[in-house]
Amino acid sequence: MHTDLSSAPPAWPATDDLLARRTLRRIAWRLLPFLGLLYIVAYLDRINIGWHSDRRGERRWHVAGSLVLAAAGAGLAAATQTLPLALLAFSIAAIGVWGVMGPFWALATALLSGTAAAAGIALINALGNVGGFLGPYLMGWLKQTTASFSAGLTVVALILLAGCALVLLLRLPRQPAVAADVSAGSSDPAARR
Repeated sequence: MHTDLSSAPPAWPATDDLLARRTLRRIAWRLLPFLGLLYIVAYLDRINIGWHSDRRGERRWHVAGSLVLAAAGAGLAAATQTLPLALLAFSIAAIGVWGVMGPFWALATALLSGTAAAAGIALINALGNVGGFLGPYLMGWLKQTTASFSAGLTVVALILLAGCALVLLLRLPRQPAVAADVSAGSSDPAARR
């Protein structure tokens, strides 16, 4: 027997649907400028953290500080129940996650050289891909088990803090700071490193 689903009654009255769409549209237009501003700040902080790390010749504390910031944002997002505070928390987490990228990859290449660097970067990417595959499953399982995203966000915060602890356990020789005249366009290739 064939049933035409297009003639089925709606799940809720059309007026409720219209009201819901109007409300979501009004919320979206109020939040878009706020979200845009926060992500622009996160992007600029990503650039500034990488720049500061290069200028100081220091990677470990820049990575650790960014991971702590990301963990604080995830932890705050797990604890909040209001939308504006949740958006702020996720923006803080974004600043930390994006800020870690430049110094982290510089740290990885400082630890290894030659073919070991290629193998190390491949291992980092492989572990990142496994985390990207398993992470959503873990978050979904925790959401179903606890009926809240708080447990999953708490686990994310704890994983970020564990990464911070691992980075702080590394002992690296301090890299020389980048000379101030690099931005002036020095022709010496050694000065650009």
